[in-house]
Amino acid sequence: MDSDISTYAHGNELEFCSLWSTKYEIRKNINLFYNGNLLDDYFFNRLDVGKSHEFGIIKEIINSISDIGKIYVYCDSADINTLEILEQSDLRLFGRLKTMCLDVTIDKTREIIQNNNITTKIVGISYLNKWIDTYSKAFLSFDTKDEVCKILTRRANEMILILAYSNTSTIMPAGCCILFEKFGLMGLFCLGTIPNLRNRGVGSELLKTAAIYSKGRNVRSLVLQTLSEENHEKFFLDNGFNIISERVVFHF
Repeated sequence: MDSDISTYAHGNELEFCSLWSTKYEIRKNINLFYNGNLLDDYFFNRLDVGKSHEFGIIKEIINSISDIGKIYVYCDSADINTLEILEQSDLRLFGRLKTMCLDVTIDKTREIIQNNNITTKIVGISYLNKWIDTYSKAFLSFDTKDEVCKILTRRANEMILILAYSNTSTIMPAGCCILFEKFGLMGLFCLGTIPNLRNRGVGSELLKTAAIYSKGRNVRSLVLQTLSEENHEKFFLDNGFNIISERVVFHF
């Protein structure tokens, strides 16, 4: 069952990436996603390497893209052969990306203490600038704000935007996330909290809202990705998520 969810979760993730970056199908199961205006974003500038490829093919592709900008190379950690090829290439290990899943049909939200100091809101296009401001502050990504604005102005109708507010300020949001429904499950992306409001339950309330919304859509699985080196894994485990797959990420 996990392998099926993992496959669909991966498809959901790549479809989401294609909303932010241009997709190039290099070969079967090898896709390049690139948006130079998102600078060195490891999630949206990537070479996604599928299974069962020969050393010469992978080496040729890596050499051909090494000069176009900062690209990250993704490989399933269970694909030992491809992983060995990448380790023999002139690449450096960047981290390990875990895909995690919450079964929203199991009501684990009751196990999480209600936080009366945080409210969440699913928002429409009229809140787009406020959502982008919150995202930029949460991820300290001010240099890419104009590009994010351009992307979401075109694509926001394909996503669900959520904002969280602290009851100490109902004007300025405290956090944000995006939901993206594809392949029978819900992907959760861009989950972030403004730095001075972290560790107050903002993220947990956003996760809870995402789970409730997903259940209302009759979607069983809510999935997300987290880089182990960013140390958020325990937070998601504490909120009911389980690890269903892992990919190794390299960079030039």
